[in-house]
Amino acid sequence: MNKIAILNFKGGPGKTITAANLSHALTLKPQNVLMVDCDLKMAYWVVIWNPEETKIDELL
Repeated sequence: MNKIAILNFKGGPGKTITAANLSHALTLKPQNVLMVDCDLKMAYWVVIWNPEETKIDELL
């Protein structure tokens, strides 16, 4: 299993969207991908994960 970390201490440089785009690109291979975003604000959470389609307990 490979692990990739995207980090920067400054807020707003695009870490979440970079991780989302990279995760999407890796699923095209096809590979299993688990993206974990540790942003406490979770601004893009709803964009990346639709809780109506997949429940969090099913995902984990």
